[in-house]
Formats: sequence, C-alpha cells, structure tokens
Amino acid sequence: MRRLRVVGLCLIVVFAFGAVVSASASAGTEPALWECAKAATIKVGTIKKYVGEYTDKHCSIAATTKQKEEGLVNKYGPFQEWNLAAKKGKAKVFTGEGYKHGGANLVIAGVGGLSCATVKDTGEFTGPKSAGNVVATFTGCELLHHQCETGVTLGEIKTNPLKGEIGYINASLHQVGVLLSPEGTYATTGLHCAEIALRTSGGVIGEVVSKQNVYTTEATLNFEQAAGIQARRTLEGFPGEYNLGTEKASWPEEEEWNGPYESGESGKVKGKGEELVLKA
Repeated sequence: MRRLRVVGLCLIVVFAFGAVVSASASAGTEPALWECAKAATIKVGTIKKYVGEYTDKHCSIAATTKQKEEGLVNKYGPFQEWNLAAKKGKAKVFTGEGYKHGGANLVIAGVGGLSCATVKDTGEFTGPKSAGNVVATFTGCELLHHQCETGVTLGEIKTNPLKGEIGYINASLHQVGVLLSPEGTYATTGLHCAEIALRTSGGVIGEVVSKQNVYTTEATLNFEQAAGIQARRTLEGFPGEYNLGTEKASWPEEEEWNGPYESGESGKVKGKGEELVLKA
C-alpha cells in the first residue's frame, strides 16, 4: 500500500467558519452556527425606528428601555441561529484552502500516490447546521509522475458538489466534528491519471479545532487517519460509521470498476467567511 499525498480530497470543505451541522440533528440543538442579526425596522410617522435588542454587532450590549423606545441605536438582535431567510435566501459564499505546509495525506490501499500542489474551495451555508454546493479545485496533481485531471486542464481535479453535516464527536468534551460527503454518489467522477480512472465515495469526519462560542471569520478542520482508516468514524446521534472508499478502473474504457479500497485522509484546512459563532 502506497501513501496517497493530496492537499485534501475531502478536506475541501472548510466552510468559512467551519461549522456545518447535521441536517438530521434536531433544530435548536448544539452544535450550531449563531449570528447577531440586523434588527428589523418600523415606521412611526416619518421616522424609521429599529426594534432590535442590542446596540452592537456582536449582540453583547443590551439596549436600555429608553433606547428601545427611541429606536435609534438598538440596531442589532436577536442573537439567533444562522438564518438563510433573514438574508432573503442569498447566503454569502465562503472560501477555504489547505495548509501550505504539510498538506494532507490520502491513503488508498493498492492504488498509488497522488500529489496535488494546491487546493481551494468555495461553498455556502444552507442552514445553521448544514452547508452545500461545496466545490474544491486541486492543481498540480500527479499520480506516479502522470498528470491527473477531471476535465480538459492537465493537473486539475475538480470535485462534484459536496455537503457538510456537523455533530458531536464527544458531547461531554464539546468536541465538534464535520462529516463531509458528496451531494450525489461520488466526490469525483471522470478523474483519470494516464491509464487509471478513480472515483471516491463515502464520508470523512474532521474535528473542528478552531475556537468555539466566540465570534470568528475563520475555522480550522483537522483530519487524521492511519493505514487508510479514519481516526474519527462516528458522530453522536448519526447512524453507522463513515469512511472513504475509492474505486479504480482502466482509462478510457471504464468498463470494470474494482474496489472500493479503504481510503483515509489526514491534514488541516482553513476557511474564511462571515463572522459567526459556533455554539457547542
């Protein structure tokens, strides 16, 4: 078994502030993304008044009764779970990239070593506990000295859309994990390196190692594996175990796929997006 060196085939979802939570988790439960919403306004005669609960954008300074009556400085609140409807259905796009030092390791039993020089991703939140339409683009990708690609650009691998779900690795320790998986069947299709075609499926869990319960625009996810087996394979309240599997076939025929072969990933990635709080 050779080591497959990648700058993150499934690490590509750093989700801005990093926390994307399980759609299967019940609403109103932690962990989840929270925000200080902009207050609504009303008109009293010709005067526009705010109806917020706070005077600062972090919802930390409560408006006085007099300030609420005047409606001039209470421009923020409520402090609530991230709300797409409050943004008129248009979420900000977040971006991420793998660490420039160390990258990430993807181990696929019986396949070989794939290396990529860079990886960047984009995506968007779909709720306080979920993200979607996450697409990662890798450049400078090679397998056994052969360039790999998913399209027409040599060395470039672009994933299918991915989704993110979050839950507790260990609720008592407030360890938060992000499960990344394809929105369809495969994370990549049409990926080939010379005479070898590859496609990856399944899910991989990374731990959110950035700060919790504070406002931040960044998040860091940590993925660990040993011999193709993920260090974190379960999330509390989620069914079953999760790991990556990779199939291979000859290119360009792709007539007979072999596998899936156990695959695991390790590394760190960082994302940036709007300022939010991960409550956990």
